Amino acid sequence: MHPGLADYIPDSQDLNVIIVSFDALRADALGVYGSTSGASPNLDALTKKALVFDNAYSAAQATPTSFASIFTGKLPFRVFRGWNLLAGMTIASLFQAHGYRTGAVMNNSQITAARGFGAGFDHYNVVHLEDEAVLEVGKDWIVQNHDRPFFFWLHFISPHTPYVAREMAAQFYTPGYTGRFERTAGSRPKVNSDADLARLIELYTGEVFYADHLFGELWAQLDDLGLVENTIVIVTADHGEAHQEHGRMGHSQVYEPVIRVPLIFYHPQQKPRGVRTDVPYLNTDLLPTLASAFGWEVLHAIDGMNLREPTFVNRPLISTAMTNKKYRSMSVRVANHKLVMDCPPEEYVEELFDLVEDPAEEINLILDRPEIASKLFDLAMAVSGGSDPCVIIRQAQAGKNIAEDLDEELIEDLRSLGYIQ
Repeated sequence: MHPGLADYIPDSQDLNVIIVSFDALRADALGVYGSTSGASPNLDALTKKALVFDNAYSAAQATPTSFASIFTGKLPFRVFRGWNLLAGMTIASLFQAHGYRTGAVMNNSQITAARGFGAGFDHYNVVHLEDEAVLEVGKDWIVQNHDRPFFFWLHFISPHTPYVAREMAAQFYTPGYTGRFERTAGSRPKVNSDADLARLIELYTGEVFYADHLFGELWAQLDDLGLVENTIVIVTADHGEAHQEHGRMGHSQVYEPVIRVPLIFYHPQQKPRGVRTDVPYLNTDLLPTLASAFGWEVLHAIDGMNLREPTFVNRPLISTAMTNKKYRSMSVRVANHKLVMDCPPEEYVEELFDLVEDPAEEINLILDRPEIASKLFDLAMAVSGGSDPCVIIRQAQAGKNIAEDLDEELIEDLRSLGYIQ
């Protein structure tokens, strides 16, 4: 058992909460998680006075399913149907019910209010602007609403594709490159050479630097308004991003580069500061953990755990891929072992990895450690209500096409991000 994190996430009555999320931000792109690029000076500085989660994971590999889980505390196949978030309690409605002003500025057309993601927010704005402009919209909301306790979510599309060459990030680009990715990687990059892959990663690093700059601007505003001493600030991502690991780009799978996310939890009353924890975190845990910090009881059944209380270090972490009808998958991790189940319509495949011995997930141990694989599969079955996980995913996935019921502006925005071809 782990003793819990109540010392680092203390009682929080009357504090504000700001959650800042970045789209497709790999954990290992930040210095605090091992990057040597120097692309995250502001976020790395925050970690010196915050709680850093070394084992933070998303319950899904895509934006809408990840937000469905983080908003509700439930796994995505329970609350996401036909591209919609099912009605029910959300993290925003919890704060709203306790008298908080609730607002969100989101830069991703996958999570519109029309799809149910605005539940519990007094103000919910999905914008289609450069993130610098998105930041200004978010800062305006904070200025207008900081005179009483508030809950605010700000989601940037950076560093999601299309990665572009930014003048402010020129120091990350190798001079003289003249290949296909000279100005942008496009919305669906396909890598044909080592040089192209190196350039794409440089462009991604530049996007991380831009995202970090946005956070620095936001933190400066909070400091100017005197909010740093009475506001919880949480930084995370909806999912990560693959850069040709397992032969794929983007975020369709449930391997580590995609489902491992950063989580930096700043609490103004945390003592000591600058602490790291290896407590396993799934993004379903945010709702019950915050509710506990504010002294609120959560009466609804959820999958997430209150990490302020003692927790099992070997709790299972479940992640699901269910937004692509050609690729369905579920992973379950306990301690260092992780089982990946790829479902039909492609061939059913099971892979077992030891993430301590093989962090890159290159050695399939399914034939060498069948007992462990069987135990992990049984856990996935139990979480799925006693049913085959692939059946549960298929049933949850059935329904609308991604573009159904969306207007032309939203469809074009999704096309520009690579969601629609």
